[in-house]
Amino acid sequence: MSASDVPTIRLLGVDLARLETQEALGKIEDLYGSGEPSLIAFTNAHTLNLAAEQPTYKKTLGRAALRLNDGKGVMIAAWFQGKRFPHDLNGNFFTPRILSLAAERGWSVYFLGAAPGVAEVAAGRLVRLLPGLKVVGVRDGYFSPAEEGSIVERIRSSGADVVLAGLGNPLQERWLLRHLAGTGARIGVGVGAFFDFQAGEVERAPYWMNLLGLEWLHRLVLEPRRMWRRYVLGNPRFLYRAAREALGGRATRVRGPIDEPETGIGSAIPQETGNNLAIPQETGNNLAIPQEKAAGSVVPQERGKRSKARGASASSHSDLPRREQPMAEQIDLAPAAPKDEGSSSEEAEHVQRTR
Repeated sequence: MSASDVPTIRLLGVDLARLETQEALGKIEDLYGSGEPSLIAFTNAHTLNLAAEQPTYKKTLGRAALRLNDGKGVMIAAWFQGKRFPHDLNGNFFTPRILSLAAERGWSVYFLGAAPGVAEVAAGRLVRLLPGLKVVGVRDGYFSPAEEGSIVERIRSSGADVVLAGLGNPLQERWLLRHLAGTGARIGVGVGAFFDFQAGEVERAPYWMNLLGLEWLHRLVLEPRRMWRRYVLGNPRFLYRAAREALGGRATRVRGPIDEPETGIGSAIPQETGNNLAIPQETGNNLAIPQEKAAGSVVPQERGKRSKARGASASSHSDLPRREQPMAEQIDLAPAAPKDEGSSSEEAEHVQRTR
């Protein structure tokens, strides 16, 4: 299936692929087989709001090889137009599908993003749950612009075929679009807070809330100070824009542009700064993570409090694809039980995580 063969639904001026789960996986296989570096973007209400307000980010999304519908908001927006997506390809549920495909095909994967140590914990857990998954390296998402070149070279040296970047929107898509070719990887996926969920750093909503499309409400309750703008203001704004677009009106209100050069894959972009801490080396279970030594610290751009789940168990819900997907296609990959630390701790966090 070529790019021109993929059916789409246009929302707020961005074309989203209209694919079933297996069709989307097949398209990713096709992109891998093309040999060209390809960006996969999960597109939800928040990212479409950003695209409506930031013209350069809209261009970035437009240059992704595949834009997948993520969340109930975009499904409602399609319904406004009398259309529907066959499945909700939510990033936190579909990313394990991509990793399962990588394990089956022998593709190696690199994890980039989250706070120091988080991606390593997520990688260790995922290689135990997905037989054959090969994670060839991890790196936290807190580094200075001066370190970018060495990080790209580190990924290239690892021989990774797939890069998962959890740097938050819009940073992760921009970073992948500009650096993916330099890493030598064929597939780059922006995964938002996926590493945090899999490592148990952030509590996932109960499965029944996911079925009802209320995961956003769960996140809002856990992290009101960080999430209220995205959900309390952002969700109604998105639905208004989508309804206006469906009625034939102007769908977007563009703010001032962001400074993003029109350069393509492989060019440099300043990275969000943070702490570059040592990551211990771990081997076994197909996990071989190169050790990184501390190289001083820089101040992260944003700090805040992350809500920790208290006393939640992994059995509280299953990290399964949405009900729209056939049961035969589901992967039993529940998130890790969140850490019980008694109180919230302050840690550096990325600007506007995807989830």
